[in-house]
Amino acid sequence: MADPFQSAFIAAPSQAKLYCERLGQWPTVGWGTGNNSMTLAGDAAHPMTFHRGKGLSNAIADATKLCEALKQHVHGGKAIQEVLLAYQQEVVERGRNAVISSYKNSMMVTDWERVKESAMFKMGISKDNH
Repeated sequence: MADPFQSAFIAAPSQAKLYCERLGQWPTVGWGTGNNSMTLAGDAAHPMTFHRGKGLSNAIADATKLCEALKQHVHGGKAIQEVLLAYQQEVVERGRNAVISSYKNSMMVTDWERVKESAMFKMGISKDNH
């Protein structure tokens, strides 16, 4: 453990309960398009915890959807505002769901009492129960 965390840990009274949540995330919300000149993708749009391993797949989905949206503008003649807003709506809905479920999973796997209640803990893994 490195400073400043080590110093804080050493300075804390022995009976103190110490909590540390370093799982940065927030549920995705819309962000506008900055006069049609910007949008977001990947962690900029939906930062999520890592326990479900969904960050990269969502970033790839964002890139794919953004390319599709830009093709509709360049080759299909749709207004840039229209395609960016449609892209944003899809990313917000998908990203929000992924962020929330990733966070719930992170909280579950870091809480031993909740882990003991999980189906995998109670039943284990075998070819017969999947």
